[in-house]
Amino acid sequence: RPDAAYLGVDSQATLLSGYSVGVTLSKQAGTHWRGSLAGALTSPAFEVNDLGFQTRTDRRDAEADLIYVENRPRPFFRAYDVDLIWRNESNYDGDQIQQFVVFGGGFTHTDFWRVTGSVRYRWRSWDDRATRGGPMIVRPAETELAIGLRTDSRKPVLVNPFVDRTWGEYGGRSWDVGVNVVLRTPRWNLTVGPGVYAGRIAAQYVGTVPDSTAAVTDGHRYLFAPLDFTQVDADIRLNLALTPRLTLQTYVQPLIFSSDYGQVGALTAPRTFDFGPYAGSVPSLDGTFRSLRANLVLTWEWRPGSRLYVAWQHWRQGVIPDATFDFSRDVPGLFDARSNNIVVLKVSDWLNF
Repeated sequence: RPDAAYLGVDSQATLLSGYSVGVTLSKQAGTHWRGSLAGALTSPAFEVNDLGFQTRTDRRDAEADLIYVENRPRPFFRAYDVDLIWRNESNYDGDQIQQFVVFGGGFTHTDFWRVTGSVRYRWRSWDDRATRGGPMIVRPAETELAIGLRTDSRKPVLVNPFVDRTWGEYGGRSWDVGVNVVLRTPRWNLTVGPGVYAGRIAAQYVGTVPDSTAAVTDGHRYLFAPLDFTQVDADIRLNLALTPRLTLQTYVQPLIFSSDYGQVGALTAPRTFDFGPYAGSVPSLDGTFRSLRANLVLTWEWRPGSRLYVAWQHWRQGVIPDATFDFSRDVPGLFDARSNNIVVLKVSDWLNF
């Protein structure tokens, strides 16, 4: 980042050498009170993407959890718990990336229904990733309310609805509503989880363009725009035991995402959330993304330790320029894009010599 004096670029470097370390102290036993204290450090030069997946570096984390648990059954409650969580994250320059507190809990009814809820408040802090390598900007404060319900997990039918609502500074907001339904028999189980996620992002990153007149932002214009979005998706899983040694697992995910961008503006100065008019041309980003993914795996264990796997992966996706979400148009439109199919055959066997 141009405003990160503690960081630098070595154009001759061929590797990065850093560290990541964490420590946790937990109280897990006891009749009622439990909790933990945790801390972690990940240096800016820590790099393990050749070994796996890494989200970010340059961070210092601290967290404290306090939990009260009651497991003695009462006339209405079988058990309940109350949680308080505080977390703080900063970078190696001491800039607070985020700080939030969560107050939540839940109870289990005598009929084994489970209800959970939480309230999370995140203070205004700094976002050192929003400009994709540019200067830091303000991360708006945000409040989140979440409520969930789970029916008796011992029953053949399990229903788990949930609602999540957020309010943020500068007009940011969202709704996340969904339900997971599980149907089970001794030979098969089916899970269907439709959901709707909609809201408004106060400032969504659009792009970066060079501009020698933008001295305040180091010769670049960092473009943002408000984004109104609607997403409808579903996770569908079916596990079927055809015989004790022949099983079938399937997963299907249809997804529709519509995005409607507002007026594009340029960041006026680092460490702000102010965006001025931008007179340059910007390609239209409005549209509706439609995706359909499916996986099917057939497993046959013809003798103990010896298995045959036949896997089929199917996906198709496409974008149309209309940002209006239209369920009757977009659901059939999931099948308009060209499909891609992959079939994999794998055999695992024990060799005895």
